[in-house]
Amino acid sequence: MVEFTAFGLSVIVVGAIFMGLMLWLWNKKDVALQKKGYITLFLLAGLAGVIYASFAFTLISIDNASYYGEGRNLGTIDYNQMISSARQAGYIVEGPMYIDSDLFEASGIWSPRVSQVRAYLGDSFWVSSLNYYFPEGTPIEVRFESEATILNLHNETWQDQSFLQFETEHLPDNEVMIERIMVIFGVNDAAAQTYLNLLKKNIEKEDSATATLIVTHPPDFNSTYTDMKNMSDTFVFTETTGTGSTRQVFYEDNRIIGSIGYILPNSKIIYRQSGNDYIMQADPLGGVNLQVRLAAGAEIPEDEYKSVFREMFSDLGLNPEEVDHFDFEYSPSSW
Repeated sequence: MVEFTAFGLSVIVVGAIFMGLMLWLWNKKDVALQKKGYITLFLLAGLAGVIYASFAFTLISIDNASYYGEGRNLGTIDYNQMISSARQAGYIVEGPMYIDSDLFEASGIWSPRVSQVRAYLGDSFWVSSLNYYFPEGTPIEVRFESEATILNLHNETWQDQSFLQFETEHLPDNEVMIERIMVIFGVNDAAAQTYLNLLKKNIEKEDSATATLIVTHPPDFNSTYTDMKNMSDTFVFTETTGTGSTRQVFYEDNRIIGSIGYILPNSKIIYRQSGNDYIMQADPLGGVNLQVRLAAGAEIPEDEYKSVFREMFSDLGLNPEEVDHFDFEYSPSSW
C-alpha cells in the first residue's frame, strides 16, 4: 500500500541520517567517550520516537470507512476494451492481479497448454487447487505451492471433525488411491504406492483430523484434467464475482466427482472524488465487485455513491442500470 511504502521510505531516510550522525560523532576525537555514549543513547531514543510516530500516523491514515458488498457477474463483457476505456477516461487502473497478488506472487501453477480450458478462460489463468470426490465421503484436496504439492484428505461423514482422528481405514480403497496419485503426478504404479505408504505413515504418527502428504514432485495437470473429463459426463464453471476465482465442477450422473480451481487476472479501476475512492474490481468472465472507501467514520448517501458508479459504468461501456442490482453494506472502520 502507498502508506506503508511511504513509511518504509521514511524509516530508510531517518536511518540514513542517524548512521551519518553516528559516523560523524564517533570520528570526532575531541569528544569524550562517555559523552559520545550519552549522545548515542539520546539519538537512539529520538530515532525510536520518530519511527513510532511515523508508524502510528501510517496506521491512522490507512483506516477508512467503506461501502462494500458481494460481487455480481454481468455475463459477457469486453474486458480489454473496458480497461482501455478506463485509461482513456482518466481512471486509475491497478493490475492485472491474480486475486490480490502480483502474477509472480500468486499461489498456483501455470498451465497454459490445456487447450480445453483456454477455450473457456483464455490464455492467462492459474490452477490453484483440485479435488476428487468419492461416494465414501473422503475427498482428496490438492493444493499447489511454489515448491510443493500438498494432498489433504478428511472424512466428510463425521459430524464433528475437530474431536476425531483420521485413521488409515478412512482412506479410499488402495486401488483408487494409487490410480489417483498416478494421475495427479504422472508417475508409475510403484511410485504411487510409495507415496501412498508415506501418506499412511503420516496418518499413523500424526494426531489430526486431516491426512496430509507433501510432495516435491511436480504435478501433471494435463493428466489430471483428462482423467476428470473421462470420468464425468458434464462440467460447469462457477461464475466469477470480480476476483477472477472460478471452479470447473465435473459431474457423473448428477454427482460431483471432481473440481478444479482457477485464478484469472483481474483489475481495479479507481475514481477519486472529494477524498473518496470509488473502486470497481473486474475480471474477464464478467465478474464485478464495487467498493467505496472514505475517511474513518464518514458516510455518504446511497444515491450519491451509486450515481458515481453509474457514471463509471457508462464510461466503461457497461450498462449503468446494473449498479442498482448491487447491495452494499457499511463499515465505519477497517479495524
